[in-house]
Amino acid sequence: AEQSSGGGSRLAALQLKLFQRSSGQRQQLSPPQRVRWDLAHARALAAAGEQPQAAQRLKQLASASPQSASVQKAYAEVLMDGEDAASWHQAQAQWRRILARAKPQGLLWYEAKYAIALGYFKLGKKAEAAARIEYLQATSGLQKTPLRSQFLALLARCR
Repeated sequence: AEQSSGGGSRLAALQLKLFQRSSGQRQQLSPPQRVRWDLAHARALAAAGEQPQAAQRLKQLASASPQSASVQKAYAEVLMDGEDAASWHQAQAQWRRILARAKPQGLLWYEAKYAIALGYFKLGKKAEAAARIEYLQATSGLQKTPLRSQFLALLARCR
């Protein structure tokens, strides 16, 4: 929240005002457009520092849109941005659901693997996070993923 002070928080506040003003028109949108609208609104809430409210909206959206990878991922990301262990545990569970449906060794699969390791790190389980990253290094072609530097940076923080 510290980082988003200034321009970022003003922009987020402006976005929220626009969502409030346009909420009457939401019902005129097609179902796919409504999902995109709700997703953008939840992201604006998160950007404005309203993490609990954003997580609640995304939880509803995620259960209503189980096939939408972007909705499922946004929910997991907002949970991981939470400030307590309960939120991080929920984030890991959400990322595991995403992982189960992701194409093995695809970008989303690596994002889920990274986020699960990050959850362990945030929960103070650095050895578990490191073990997961080291296992990936040994087995899955971690060298080829665009997330390689993120994995290695997290691994360094675990040691």
